[in-house]
Amino acid sequence: MLAILLCLGNDAGRLLDRLAGALLPILLLLFFFRLGMLGGGDLKLLSMTGCFLGSRGILCCMALAFLTGAGVSLGRMLGSGTLWARLGKLSCYIRDSFLRRRLEPYEASIPKEAGIHLSVPILIGTWMYMEGML
Repeated sequence: MLAILLCLGNDAGRLLDRLAGALLPILLLLFFFRLGMLGGGDLKLLSMTGCFLGSRGILCCMALAFLTGAGVSLGRMLGSGTLWARLGKLSCYIRDSFLRRRLEPYEASIPKEAGIHLSVPILIGTWMYMEGML
């Protein structure tokens, strides 16, 4: 925290923007973390990235990271031939959630190896944002 204060100097606006950038991923994605749809490491990485990019930057980075992650997931499911099975499980999860009128952790219904880590998509999203692609 001291290093951030030294880098920013007297610019309180930048400090608040950086703090907002660190808090936005937590506030926006805590729901998905609680349901097991997002890992704690991914959430912390996004929060730390937001500390450097600021509030606008982390929102763009998150959008790009999730689009990249969706592409990686789609590629994995197409490559392994599990796309229709995964979509079937997702539709069952959504149906059961509506029927029970409560949300259960999603990770309980999928094997551990079916998930992806978002660290590489976050890196790609950050790079794309910093290169001005969004």
